[in-house]
Amino acid sequence: MKVQTSGTILVVDDNPLQCRLVRDAIAPFGLKVLDAGSGEEALALLTIHDDEVDVVITDVMMPGISGMELMDKIHVFHPDMPVILMTAYSDIDILIAAIKKKAFDLILKPIDHILLTQTIEKAFKHKQLLGLEQNYLATLQNTVADKTRELQQKMVELEQSRTSQVAEHEELKTLFAKITLIKQEWERTMDCIGDMVFLADHQNRIIRCNRSFRDFSRMSYQQLLGRNWKELFDNCVLPEPHVPSGTELYHAASERWFVFNFYPFIDFVTNINRGTVITVIDTTERKVTMAALEKAYLDLKTTQAQILLSEKMASIGQLAAGVAHEINNPIGFITSNINTLGKYHERLTRYMAEEARFLLKTTSPEQRENIDTLRADMKIDHILTDSHNLIAETLDGTERVRKIVMDLKTFSRTDQGEYQSTDLIACIESAINIVWNELRYKITLERDYDTIPPVRCYPHQLNQVFVNLLVNASHAIKEQGRITIAAHVHDDSVLISFSDTGCGIAAENLSHIFEPFFTTKEVGKGTGLGLSISYDIIKKHQGQISVTSEIDKGTTFSIVLPLSI
Repeated sequence: MKVQTSGTILVVDDNPLQCRLVRDAIAPFGLKVLDAGSGEEALALLTIHDDEVDVVITDVMMPGISGMELMDKIHVFHPDMPVILMTAYSDIDILIAAIKKKAFDLILKPIDHILLTQTIEKAFKHKQLLGLEQNYLATLQNTVADKTRELQQKMVELEQSRTSQVAEHEELKTLFAKITLIKQEWERTMDCIGDMVFLADHQNRIIRCNRSFRDFSRMSYQQLLGRNWKELFDNCVLPEPHVPSGTELYHAASERWFVFNFYPFIDFVTNINRGTVITVIDTTERKVTMAALEKAYLDLKTTQAQILLSEKMASIGQLAAGVAHEINNPIGFITSNINTLGKYHERLTRYMAEEARFLLKTTSPEQRENIDTLRADMKIDHILTDSHNLIAETLDGTERVRKIVMDLKTFSRTDQGEYQSTDLIACIESAINIVWNELRYKITLERDYDTIPPVRCYPHQLNQVFVNLLVNASHAIKEQGRITIAAHVHDDSVLISFSDTGCGIAAENLSHIFEPFFTTKEVGKGTGLGLSISYDIIKKHQGQISVTSEIDKGTTFSIVLPLSI
């Protein structure tokens, strides 16, 4: 049993033995005990120890002042003092009287120690609760009083500020009128802007818009409010939030180009994003103008490059003509002298044969043996055979030099030349001859030709196309590879193809391969004009040129030319 270990109990009984029994029962719990033998003595002790006594335990039947009377007197000065009555009589009248006089509890004698300690514990708790209740009531009263004073002060302040509020209200009315005027001026200003401007919330509903936007949508201001602005651009692929401002899009319904810009609309009071301000700028006229300027610039750049190329080819032509003039004369001398030397070689061979037959008849066997030994040691027979081969090879070499010079002169012509019937196979072979030094060390060249009838064309221009395709094929092959040239007749057309086993062309580049200045070669290794010029030449011949390619497998350029133009 837990009993409060601090506090004071007043025990009142005219029997000292009974007082001692109560004292002994509660002694282990450290409570202070005061003894009184009568009601009068108890009142005297209470006067002395007025603030110390927490609980009073008194006998009901005592001489002089009884326990009931003592409880009444105590409650006069200490209404909340717990008074526990002890009696040896279990009379119902005593119990009723105790209840009426507000006794805390009634204990029958002889005293049960456990019941006594439990009753004392309840008495102390009861007094503590009463103390807490009193403190709470006192605090509540003080709080009510403070709040009442504050309310009264507020009433005074409200009364004092009423006049100033009326004045402020008048100022606010004036300010509101000014704000309304500013708002109207700003709206008229926005209506003067040619670009579309509108404010939308996070659900894309229109909150504000200017006249340009109303004119574009052909709706009134009230019709636009709350409408999803994206529905008005339903024929336009609109940018998602992650797409940056400045995106240019095409609106099919109006056949116009627009640039969309998005700006967050921040509430300057709460610093919260309340929506998005969207500007839509019509860039159609600017786009058309820019496209025309870009085309003109590209045409000018292409023309300039072609002029430079023509001047370069003219210089090459002049150089080739000079080289041909300088080489043709020595080649003529060499060819004539080699032919003469061949004739001399034939005469010497016949003479030596006749001389051998004569010596066979006129000399002794010993002399013939010496002559044969000398002939073998000097390798006369080998010299005669080898010299004949050397003369033949030298004549072939001089013919090749002459043909290369003529092909170079033909290729380097800057004028269109004569429109004439041409052997396309010869034209292809001429191109091969020109670039052979580019091909010979790493290319295996395969030919697949049909019998091709003569085709009317500008031969030197087609020669330029074939040279471009052969050079590109060679550049596409890094180490060793194969180039296959095919020429076949199909219906009324000639089909010519150049296939290589090079690195191939990426799929995304195939659609740009014939555009001027487009090149996949490294910077400084290509102008991007070769295929563009080739495309123009084939179109000029009313033909077609196309390309198919696969990465790491190779590329095929196909040319279709009509047999008759």
